[in-house]
Amino acid sequence: MRGIGLVTGDAGTGKTCGARRVLAQLHSSLYRVVYVCLSTSNVLDLYKTISWEMGLPVERSRAALFRQIRGEVTRLVSEARCRPVLVIDEAHHLRPDVLEDLRLLTNYKMDAENTLCLLLLGQTELRGGGARASGGTCATRHPSGGRERGVTGRALGWRAPSDGRPRRGARQIL
Repeated sequence: MRGIGLVTGDAGTGKTCGARRVLAQLHSSLYRVVYVCLSTSNVLDLYKTISWEMGLPVERSRAALFRQIRGEVTRLVSEARCRPVLVIDEAHHLRPDVLEDLRLLTNYKMDAENTLCLLLLGQTELRGGGARASGGTCATRHPSGGRERGVTGRALGWRAPSDGRPRRGARQIL
């Protein structure tokens, strides 16, 4: 898993359930999954939540938090030989400035390395430029431009239904 992934679908289609199932299959010594579901906040609050979920002390400034998170990601990759996967659930609530800051977190060595894997889970307006978020930020890293339906789902091994009907269970999704 590398880069930015985008999983979108209507409410109840199994985005979180499918992601949880796939992420649970990752080897714990090779991947460190950081799950954040607080996505209605500003950049500072989101950075604080990410730091807290990573087990880091929470700093007061945005710049210090950014530096601290990037330092921990670098440490995990270089020392622990483990790839961090940051999962942001309900990402359709994120404001465009928050999405841009998340994208910047994935920028290592002037965009030469994909050190942090970012997985955004949200409703369809995240993909299409809804009221709160724009798919344009994600499109800078997603190979399909963040627009093709089901691309991330195929990469994860499942696809949410397009008709909005909820699935019966995770076994049908995966």
